[in-house]
Amino acid sequence: MAWVATILTGLLIGVLARMVVRGRQHFGIIITILLGIGGSLIGHWLWYTVLNKEDTPGIDWIQLFMSVGAAAVLIGLYGAIFARKR
Repeated sequence: MAWVATILTGLLIGVLARMVVRGRQHFGIIITILLGIGGSLIGHWLWYTVLNKEDTPGIDWIQLFMSVGAAAVLIGLYGAIFARKR
């Protein structure tokens, strides 16, 4: 069940990560959502596998910040690789 919640929160994480990244990003909402889901999955993996943390009641704020950070890195990488020349 945690994976379903991770994917759903990925939708929100993509938008939050886009707010964190400075500058204008030249891509649409679908890419933002996909990168947010990717960041959410990376944050989930880091929290539960690498850091070996267990489920806690309520919101895992550190996992949320890790997910937003991972999504921000993905958005920055995507923007650097596929940036439009103006």
